[in-house]
Amino acid sequence: MGIVEETLEGRLSHGLRVQAIGMKLGRSAQEAIRRKAEAMTRRYPGLLGLAVELRRVVLGPRRSEYLVKARLVLPGYDRIVAKRSEELGLALANAFEVADRQLRRRATRARF
Repeated sequence: MGIVEETLEGRLSHGLRVQAIGMKLGRSAQEAIRRKAEAMTRRYPGLLGLAVELRRVVLGPRRSEYLVKARLVLPGYDRIVAKRSEELGLALANAFEVADRQLRRRATRARF
């Protein structure tokens, strides 16, 4: 459990911040988040930073739910995406998919 912070080769001026609450984040999950963040920064140069919060909520003796919140730091205002699932990978994938869609929509609106 804890916070992992890093910058992505200068692409994100506010950096990438990953926080795991109620769970220990494995290296594979950290790498998946890092890869997805790098892909977003390549597609959307206006993205200044990304904060990802992962929270595990125990629902019973053998059931857990994962909540993923992604805060997209943008010029002017930030966007927040929250997704939950019983599988961490699915919650991460859904959160990044929605974040990507919001950034794509914002980029097309900015052109007009």
